[in-house]
Formats: sequence, C-alpha cells, structure tokens
Amino acid sequence: VSQSRYHLAGVYKVEMWATVSSNTLNTNVGFKYAKNGALLAGRRPWWSCGAANNKVCVAAYGFVSCAAGDVFTHYMASDKSANVTIHDMVFSLQLLKE
Repeated sequence: VSQSRYHLAGVYKVEMWATVSSNTLNTNVGFKYAKNGALLAGRRPWWSCGAANNKVCVAAYGFVSCAAGDVFTHYMASDKSANVTIHDMVFSLQLLKE
C-alpha cells in the first residue's frame, strides 16, 4: 500500500508501471486504487505470474478529478499465499487541467 496527496485541484492522468514476480506457480496479481478511502470504479490491472520467479510487467493509466488535499492510495494483492516481489515500479500523477 502506498499513498500520494494531491496539492492542486484539477484533472490528473494517473500512470503506473511495475515489474513483479512470485515464488508460487500461476499467481494472479492485481492493483486497485482508492481516492480518500473510496475504491475507484474502472479497470483494475492484473496479470498472471506463470512460472515461479518469472518476472512480468504491467502498465495502466487513467484519469481522475481531485480536490487539493485528496489522498490517492494504490493496493497490490495476489490470489495465493505467495512472496510477491516488486522489482521496479513507477507511479506518476500528471496535472492536465486546473
């Protein structure tokens, strides 16, 4: 779980990219997002780590309207009890319109 706080009100482009692996065969891993504690509707990117310790990449983007001080939280979960490793991750907020 990690959080970002918006400092300016406006419309933002939210981008996420990650490389992950799991020590367990066929682990499904996914992300979901919340604004001020409420889950956002829309696509929730997920993927399957087929072979154990095989690195896979996922990327997603979307648009969200925010007020100054809003908190954006992103979560990662798996469908199995596994050690899921994030090897690299980028999370970006780009203000498009105030």
